[in-house]
Amino acid sequence: MKKFVFEIKSFCLLYRKVYVDFIALLSTIFITLVLILSFGLCDKFFRVSQQHEYLKLDSIAFFLASISLFLLIFVLRRLVEFKSLLSRAYTDPLIGIFNRRRGSELIYNQLNQRKNSKKSSIIMFDIDNFKSINDIYGHNSGDYVLKKIVSILQDQSRFSDIFIRWGGEEFIILCLDTSLNEAKELAERFRITIEKHRFLKLPVVTASFGVTSLNEYEDLTVLLARVDENMYISKQQGKNLVTTK
Repeated sequence: MKKFVFEIKSFCLLYRKVYVDFIALLSTIFITLVLILSFGLCDKFFRVSQQHEYLKLDSIAFFLASISLFLLIFVLRRLVEFKSLLSRAYTDPLIGIFNRRRGSELIYNQLNQRKNSKKSSIIMFDIDNFKSINDIYGHNSGDYVLKKIVSILQDQSRFSDIFIRWGGEEFIILCLDTSLNEAKELAERFRITIEKHRFLKLPVVTASFGVTSLNEYEDLTVLLARVDENMYISKQQGKNLVTTK
């Protein structure tokens, strides 16, 4: 169920323009059919073609219908191909969530939205001692930890929370319409969830969190530097902590 929700969310964020174009295409086809049926255009065309057989209107109509069908199939195939290209460009191949490129765009767009009734926030977290997991237990175990952590956190997240793999074992969660205090509470819940989860054949895994809120028209690099600093403070103070600023 959670995977299905994420796919719906991904579609809304990534393919909004494709979705609008597709709906416009279907609407045009539907309206055209309604007009044809409402005004009896098929019967009128048939009578005209019988009266003026020398014009070969039947052949012309068949040709136009064939071209229209070909164009419809062509457009639908291009929409599917475009969706696939966007998915590969904007999705992390290991975990299946948004990658850094798409994440940066989403955060930047949120910073520059003019009409925010409520501030949004971001949570950055890094898995503690992840290099040791890879070195001692192997990279397959490391990949398992990455995927499992995202999975269990998504099970506790809200529909509006957007997960981004920022790089390696570092992740960002874009929390839409979420105050700083709400994001801090969410990060604390995520921290406890990771700490309490028992990974197969692995010791206890923890993560360090940094939380900050988005300020309207703030530079993206300034925002990311602030949340990264908060996470670094959590690391410095003993790890497995949440730092807010």
